[in-house]
Amino acid sequence: MRRLLFIVLLLISGNLSAQIDPSNTDPEKLKEMMKNFKPMFNDGVISGYVFDNSTKTPLDGVVIQLISARDSSLYKGAGTDETGFFKIENVEQGRYRINVNLVGYNKRFRNINFFNPQEKILNLDTIFLTSGTETEEIVVEGEKSFIELQGDKRVFNVEQNMNVKGGNALDVLKNLPGVTVDIDNNVSLRGGQRIKFMVNGRPVTGDVARILEFMPADQVSSVELITNPSAKFDAEGSTGVINIVMKKYDDSGVNGQLSLNAGTKDKYGTGLSLNYKTGDYNFSGSYDYRRRSNSFTGSVDRNNFVVPSNAESFQNSDGTMRMEGNNFRGDIEYSVTKSDILTLSGRYEKGTRKRGETDLLRIFDTGNNLTEDSRLNSNENEKSEDWNIGLNYLRLFTNKKQSLTGELSYSSSRENEDENKITNYIVPANTLDLLNLSNEQDNRRQINAQSDYVYPFGENAKLETGVKYNWRENRADNNYFEYDYNSGMYVVDSLLTDNFKFTENIAGVYGIYNNKINNFSFNIGLRGEYWKYEIDQFDNNTLTSRNRYDIFPSATITQKLGMTEDISLSFSRKVRRPVYRELSPTTRMMSPIFYFKGNPDLGPEYTNSLELNFVKYFNSISVVPSVFYRITTDKITRISELIDSNITQSYAINADNEKSYGGELILNGMFGKELIINGGISYYRQEIESDTLGTNSNYTFSGRLFANYTLPFDAAIQLTYFYTGKMITPQGEMNGYNSFDIGLRKDFFDKKL
Repeated sequence: MRRLLFIVLLLISGNLSAQIDPSNTDPEKLKEMMKNFKPMFNDGVISGYVFDNSTKTPLDGVVIQLISARDSSLYKGAGTDETGFFKIENVEQGRYRINVNLVGYNKRFRNINFFNPQEKILNLDTIFLTSGTETEEIVVEGEKSFIELQGDKRVFNVEQNMNVKGGNALDVLKNLPGVTVDIDNNVSLRGGQRIKFMVNGRPVTGDVARILEFMPADQVSSVELITNPSAKFDAEGSTGVINIVMKKYDDSGVNGQLSLNAGTKDKYGTGLSLNYKTGDYNFSGSYDYRRRSNSFTGSVDRNNFVVPSNAESFQNSDGTMRMEGNNFRGDIEYSVTKSDILTLSGRYEKGTRKRGETDLLRIFDTGNNLTEDSRLNSNENEKSEDWNIGLNYLRLFTNKKQSLTGELSYSSSRENEDENKITNYIVPANTLDLLNLSNEQDNRRQINAQSDYVYPFGENAKLETGVKYNWRENRADNNYFEYDYNSGMYVVDSLLTDNFKFTENIAGVYGIYNNKINNFSFNIGLRGEYWKYEIDQFDNNTLTSRNRYDIFPSATITQKLGMTEDISLSFSRKVRRPVYRELSPTTRMMSPIFYFKGNPDLGPEYTNSLELNFVKYFNSISVVPSVFYRITTDKITRISELIDSNITQSYAINADNEKSYGGELILNGMFGKELIINGGISYYRQEIESDTLGTNSNYTFSGRLFANYTLPFDAAIQLTYFYTGKMITPQGEMNGYNSFDIGLRKDFFDKKL
């Protein structure tokens, strides 16, 4: 769909017939007659496919230029479709050079002799585009562009981002246009948090924020954003899909990478990646160790208009956190035949996190008299383990537009958290200290099975179908204790203790029809899903369950406006289902004055999205403006209420609806060989409506600017600036924030170090 930065010059030449008289030997007359000589044929066809050499996936939007060998002029041009296929028709006999070019990839060319009238159809088979690998027919252009547009997704190549070195996947996401990460590691896309996260195309299971926190940024190759996913993707993820692509090394022989990094505030890391390819086998593996510490501060000012004795409260918090993580990853790829490929992959992560925090709380009545002055000291120790194993199958056919894939995976994660809290009271005087202990254990398991099939009809039409089944189980044992001075023992706090098992089953099937007529293309799809969950509360022997069927349509139309412009309109329906924390009716203490309680009557929310995209390429700049409109019914949102004189409790409800609409502009430019600038701005409006809470609305602006300048002696400097405005909740708003990062890089030994 996407086209590169180039200007197509359409050359129209007339062909005139002439008879040559052998007796005429005047050189000038012969030259003039040869100019008008009609070729033996002018209806030749040159076709082929273009794939990414690393991922072996088709590349959309590759520019194919047919250059005349006689005068180096542009003879004809074409572009690849979403399957990587291209075709140049009505080609005259002659000698040509074909140029293959996509922003971010190395240019490739091939010389062609096209003379045989018996072979007027020339199939170039598959052309692979690489990055950084030199061959006889590759012209090296340097590093990949930060932004690539491939079909319905935006690909951000983050390998060369110096500002995330030694960081984690959350640091990577913070540097992407349209993406924000708040202080609690909640990720938002265009202001929405209903995102489907994937790693190498596989759904992320467990605590997403924690998994991203332990994922090393140095192992991330690129991030794919799909803001309006089709029916091919899971129905969950109404805001969009974020797919994190890990680095892969597939060159023949042995190759690898060793990294060491260090930073201020106790930040250290090391990583080793190795790959060995021989014959039909490809072995790859990596290990990463990371350790980082950080400090944090926060404050909450609250006005209470209900209880006069607690009219105003001030809470100030500060603390430190240290995290250590070990990450192992391995893959074995085996080509059973030239058409059948099996991949066995595994991942294991083990981490610890220690957190210490102090909260100072002061409460005043309406007369500005101090009614409470307390100090809470808490220490938290967490241990976690995650592992995943998967088997993938890929079947290739003679027709490269046809494919069959299958996947079976199993994952498991465990978390064990111990916390100790001591609350000292200065006011009221002579109040005994409050002592609390807690232990939280979460054990999660997941099985995922799916298969996808693509069947082409003729040159431009195809049918995509697939089935998927997902089973998830979460067992939580959360035990809270409070010290009893009378017995001299810790006793169970029945309000906060929660022991339950959550089981979820999702089965889905989809079908998408795609077709292309000249420069107009479209697809229409439908997905059906069955959802069932059960919550077994062990403390009170209650079982809650729910099930339902839903359908989710999607459609996209695209019109190419020449070789440098195209416009597309897409629609999709998605769902955001409640998670077990939002459903469990047990109370959780978030801070001394804030509690959270689940709502077993909570239902799913549904979002209908409409998006219009336009793409324009200039000589060295690409511009991508877009507008979107989303309406969400039965929106899941949190509200707060006062449950006693100074404790606020929040819980999730299904509000009436939410509307979100606005625009986004992304620019990417290369200015000479030294300077690369890209950035994006988003401006949108949120409206939340509820019969019980009324309406709240606000305009939100966010922007990001990234600049990379290449210095002499293999050095470079990077600058990144980010700003986001305030966002709304049903009962209030959250202030905006901004950040600025600078990075400097120096390469050694021909960029090997």
